[in-house]
Amino acid sequence: MAIPVSIKNPLSFLFSGKPGKPVHGAAIFLESESSDVPIAFQITGKAGGATFAYLDRGKYKLAMTLPHQSGKQANERLNLPGDFQFGYHNAKKKYFIRDYKGFFMIRYSGLKNLTGSNIIPTFNTDEKNPNRMITAHFEVENKSGAITMEILALSEKKFRKLINKYKDDIKMTAIQNQPEIAPEK
Repeated sequence: MAIPVSIKNPLSFLFSGKPGKPVHGAAIFLESESSDVPIAFQITGKAGGATFAYLDRGKYKLAMTLPHQSGKQANERLNLPGDFQFGYHNAKKKYFIRDYKGFFMIRYSGLKNLTGSNIIPTFNTDEKNPNRMITAHFEVENKSGAITMEILALSEKKFRKLINKYKDDIKMTAIQNQPEIAPEK
């Protein structure tokens, strides 16, 4: 039996290549830009993914509710570069979130028929539901638009490592729309 081994990294079969743990149970809402009424809704499964396909021409936003993380993925509230909270790497299509629920990375892929072939990253909490955050806006140019995302929970150490790697990259955008607010219990 042959074991898949990379010539560059002979131990590659030991590692999954994922920087974090897939987030199961995140609620993702696809909404029209002009409304807060969801057009579509998905809960992430064990792989932490969600896809919205066959979208009509129009402007959309993505809102989500992320579950609290525990263990290494929990937010320890340690200082990060520039007290980094949210950011998006335009070329890699990776969105980084540090909030009171933990450290997260959303990897966007399968962007089909989107204006500019990318999302417009944002961070705003929903006024009616502070547990819900609006993370992206995008426009579908033609029929059959699509967007796929994978949500991963990161350890504070991995989050710090990725942020330090990308912080000086010209394609990395820090998002400062709104300060972080933890809802009252």
